[in-house]
Amino acid sequence: MLKPLLLVSALSAAAHALDVVGEAPYLENRYRAAWHAAPLSTVLKDVEKQCAPLSTTHTIDNLADRLEITLIDRARVRMRDTLELLERTQELRFTAEPLKLTVETWTDYRDRKRRLVNLALRDYGLFLNPPDFFAPNLGYDNASSSGGGGGFSLFAADTGDHHAGRGPDPSEVVDWLRGLAGNADATLRGNGNLHVMITAEEETAIRAALTEQQQRLLQRTAWSVSYGTLPAGQALSTTGMCTPAEAQALRPRLQSLRRLTVSAMNGQRVHAIDGHQQALIDDLDVVNYQFDPATSVLTTGVAMELRPVIGTEFVYLSYLLSWVDPLPSSTTELTNPARVKAGSSSTTTTTTTTDLPPEAGKVPKPGDPPRREDKTTTSTTSSEGGDLRPGVTVSLSKPVLWTWKPRGETMLPKDRALIFASEHPAGTAIMILEALP
Repeated sequence: MLKPLLLVSALSAAAHALDVVGEAPYLENRYRAAWHAAPLSTVLKDVEKQCAPLSTTHTIDNLADRLEITLIDRARVRMRDTLELLERTQELRFTAEPLKLTVETWTDYRDRKRRLVNLALRDYGLFLNPPDFFAPNLGYDNASSSGGGGGFSLFAADTGDHHAGRGPDPSEVVDWLRGLAGNADATLRGNGNLHVMITAEEETAIRAALTEQQQRLLQRTAWSVSYGTLPAGQALSTTGMCTPAEAQALRPRLQSLRRLTVSAMNGQRVHAIDGHQQALIDDLDVVNYQFDPATSVLTTGVAMELRPVIGTEFVYLSYLLSWVDPLPSSTTELTNPARVKAGSSSTTTTTTTTDLPPEAGKVPKPGDPPRREDKTTTSTTSSEGGDLRPGVTVSLSKPVLWTWKPRGETMLPKDRALIFASEHPAGTAIMILEALP
């Protein structure tokens, strides 16, 4: 038996009206089928006797003796009903004409009816997915050197791990649409135009699926995260998944309350942050035996990053919540060791000019240059080393941080909220994650 393709099976279950070209009164003939494991060839011979001369395809001829059919009627029924039942159960397709009846497989019928269709995928929002917005790291970030080059670092700064979002891969979209059309030939052209060979029924089903995908993409949800501390000694009744009423009852009890809200499209990653940034000299590079200060950015506060995927009764929620508070910090001073200056030497060159008397027996004439003699003397002086070059002192800030970053994925019912709790120097730290109406 042929294995049906997904879309063809869906269409055959929904619309099994026979193809009738002109008038075919023999479809109203009544017949009582009594086939028990009968070969397809036998079934088609009986159909031909009750209807009209039967035309088959090569595929049907190859299946005639390999496909067995069982269909037993309790009473005489119209041939139209019998043929439609064979179509639904055996993946056949009958075309009735006044003087003949044609039978073929659903695959052959579909391929014969297919024509080239241009689908503008951008009209349905594909390849135009909203971008993802990732939350920046709380804590140390953006470490950079103030100068110099090379060397090694004394302290490692945490720069976080930011992932880049992406839209759907074109090949994934084409494979998805090709699967909807029963592995039809499809080619993605420029500007998001898909050229695909499909039938009219397949085109209707594909456009319905694209419209549903667009509606799902445009769904929006709003979310809120509340941050606060519960004073020491106060009881906390519940954590984890809770009702909205329990979350609303807990919020007024929190001290130093901060609240972030976001709105996201279906499947979009969004974030919000309430932070304070501070530049610190908290690291050193060693370059040419000297300290080269390096700076980092310290961000404290609260942040949230969510990605909701909307379902019927649940929301698949991916979350990353962050809370970083500064605690009393300290400073560290590092001093280069003093270095001994190396000894040095210098060379001095002196030139002496002496006037000479006239040559013997020669009377100088007016205008003759005077006779002179230059004498050059070179001397070298040296100095011993031993002087100290003073060391350089650099002050490093080493803050102490209280950090809490719960991360996870959950199937959250639409009538539930999440409560997180952790120890905090001021009592108990509380985060309340809930959907907004």
